[in-house]
Amino acid sequence: MQDKFKFNFWTLTPIIISLVALGIVLYRDFLQGPKLHSSINQIIMMRTLSNKKQVLLQDMLLDDLLSTNMSQQALKISKSNPLIGKFVQSKNRDKLIEELLEFNEGKNLIYSPPSELVAKYINDKRYYTSFYVPLVIYNSGGKVAHVSSLIMIITSLDNIFLKWAYTPYVEINHSKFLDRSKNQKDVEIMSKLFTGVSISPNESIRVDPWFMPKYEPEDPLILRNNISPGKYIVTISGFDAEGKEFFRTNPVEYNITEEYLIKTFFGKEKSDSFNIDKNISSAIQ
Repeated sequence: MQDKFKFNFWTLTPIIISLVALGIVLYRDFLQGPKLHSSINQIIMMRTLSNKKQVLLQDMLLDDLLSTNMSQQALKISKSNPLIGKFVQSKNRDKLIEELLEFNEGKNLIYSPPSELVAKYINDKRYYTSFYVPLVIYNSGGKVAHVSSLIMIITSLDNIFLKWAYTPYVEINHSKFLDRSKNQKDVEIMSKLFTGVSISPNESIRVDPWFMPKYEPEDPLILRNNISPGKYIVTISGFDAEGKEFFRTNPVEYNITEEYLIKTFFGKEKSDSFNIDKNISSAIQ
């Protein structure tokens, strides 16, 4: 009887294995929904948008002209027009701005504020710090995934209740972005509006989202001022049209310094890569 049981068991084993394999295939191809994966490997802090910069420059110049320790540039501007000098002396900010706007028409007034003055505006929502985060999204599931929105959350390491939200309205043209031989305008490095992506089963797709601050979110926990210098945790989530979260990236630690926030105002970008040191250590073992 024992020999007969062994015979029957070993005879049924291939059939059982085949049925299990068939079940896995059927589940993957017909029952399993999309299953997405992505990770953050690089974050590029973008230069201040030109339209935001112009608005801030106006207020910075006014502050400089009306300060007790005027910069050399502001001093030169105050002496360039008698009315500007008059309103500087009387500390009349409203009249001063009117005269500056009129004086600047057709003259393309050039003003580069001192770094310490720029630092005072870092928390101003108009500073509008943004980020370019190239992503590869892979679908290991059995159905097509339609990602309609991406949300990046930056959370303070010192206080988890301090959070900033970002979403992409456009994508970056990475080839133009990397071309440093030209001083491109902001619009020249954009490739298209971000309207979402579709990813077939067992396929991956690259996206180049330019994440802009979301200052008016429904969630009251999301801050409405520009991000401050500090240490943060960054994650990116992808959602479908109904608000279901498809994926969330690995959290990465990200350091934002005052120095580089100031440099972005003057047209610089800062790139940070992640996992490189860990991968180098693994590669040399």
